[in-house]
Amino acid sequence: MPIQLDIHTYAHPRCDDPFFQNLELAVPYSGICVLLGASGSGKTTLLQITGAFERGHFDGTREFWLDGEQVDLAHLRATAKIGYIPQQPALPSWRTARKCFDFIADLTGTSRPGLPEISSALRDARLPLDTLSLYPHELSGGMRRRLAIAATLAYSPRILFVDEPFAGLDSATAYAVMEILRSFVAGHEQERMALIVTHNAELASIMANTIYFVTRQQKLRHVKGNSNAKALVQLLRDDQLNLQAGDSSE
Repeated sequence: MPIQLDIHTYAHPRCDDPFFQNLELAVPYSGICVLLGASGSGKTTLLQITGAFERGHFDGTREFWLDGEQVDLAHLRATAKIGYIPQQPALPSWRTARKCFDFIADLTGTSRPGLPEISSALRDARLPLDTLSLYPHELSGGMRRRLAIAATLAYSPRILFVDEPFAGLDSATAYAVMEILRSFVAGHEQERMALIVTHNAELASIMANTIYFVTRQQKLRHVKGNSNAKALVQLLRDDQLNLQAGDSSE
């Protein structure tokens, strides 16, 4: 397993009560692993804990593996092997798209990409080269999302953490973003993996090799990859009913 996470307890900042307790997550290599669940279930928090982006109080262990060897998290970050794409693209409005590549590189502590790397990343993200002269506010929401992905792909991470990449996108654009993420993990000499948070059951059923369902009670349930969308939607509905039943019994 490239990532093995064991949470004894996790509490949000300025909160003493644990949000997660006694939870284990094993992310396989390679392919796409999806954290599926309703809004408020803790999917994003779990993603951040897994990648050590969390800001709360974490008591547990994290192990990362690449090419069959255990590696230190600090080494992964120093060698730009980890990429993180938040739900709201971290693109400064005062910089052109070209300068956004430098901004993301500086933010992650990696070398600034050259034009060949940028051009390749734009192709992977299905963006034309003339996008580089535009500012983020001149782009559609879908293009901004793809630009954020391209700026991350430009430094060739091996492990990608992605938070709600389809939020606010129409069906066609969401599908295009999904194909970009599928291309990231496929067709490369070195194995790659992506851990993706979403509540989009249809796209999860298409792209995921492995699915973990995060319940509203902050429990984790492993779901077989390639599950059909109807079954995943039913999981979401059952989770809501279980929550309502719990509330009514109190």
